[in-house]
Amino acid sequence: LYFRDFEKHKGAVEGLYKQGVRVFPNDRDMWNNLGYYYTQVSDWPKAVDAYKAALTIDPNFDLAQRNLAVVLQKQKANGGAAR
Repeated sequence: LYFRDFEKHKGAVEGLYKQGVRVFPNDRDMWNNLGYYYTQVSDWPKAVDAYKAALTIDPNFDLAQRNLAVVLQKQKANGGAAR
C-alpha cells in the first residue's frame, strides 16, 4: 500500500496499515510499511517497534534494517531514547 499526504489522511492511513499487519502478521513488508508510516509522522518509538517486527520475521530484510537505522539516528538527534 502506498499513500500520499500522510498528514491529511493520518487516521485512515494508520488504520489501514494496522489492519494490514493484523491480517498478515507474518508479512515483513506490511510491518515495514507501518514503520514507514510512523517514520513519516515522526512517531519514532512506534516506527522502531514496526521495523523490529519486520526484522523478527526476516532478520536479513535490508530495507527494514536501513529504515530502522534512520529512525534510530533521528531519535538520537531529537534527544529521544532508542529502544
